[in-house]
Amino acid sequence: IEKQLRTIQAISNNRFFLGVGTGNVTAGRSDLIKQFLSTISSLKSSINGLKIYVAALKEGMARKAAGSAAGIILHGSTFNHARKMARIFRENGGKMVFSYLKVFISWNINAAQRMALDELKKYSSFPHYASLFERENVTVNAINDVNNKIKELQGKGVLLVNPLPSE
Repeated sequence: IEKQLRTIQAISNNRFFLGVGTGNVTAGRSDLIKQFLSTISSLKSSINGLKIYVAALKEGMARKAAGSAAGIILHGSTFNHARKMARIFRENGGKMVFSYLKVFISWNINAAQRMALDELKKYSSFPHYASLFERENVTVNAINDVNNKIKELQGKGVLLVNPLPSE
């Protein structure tokens, strides 16, 4: 992989960055985290200008990544969780924090909402995300409450959604 990363760095004039994550690491496997962070440090030192960003769902990873990663990537985070993770990362010397939000678009609002709920259900099946969602009160019921509020605001003419195409 190092040769491939060197090639991409050269082709992109050192503008490439790499996002990595550990996946679902079970309890008691801190050796995997140490190896993961060691690999990041090794790649950074051997490939000039390579920026590596680490997916960090839990506080421990945000703390540990601060020493070796250019930044952290947050996904599936509430605003409160993202703020907390950014604070922890920065308190430990980290600088850049990315957080992204998936947006589901359809001509039919019910279809878009169904896609969002399906995504929530998928991530809820992963233990680390399930515990985060539980702590942050992210549930299907909470999502349904938001959807109902959207419909209420639409009914009052406060919130507009693109109409169906005339086809």
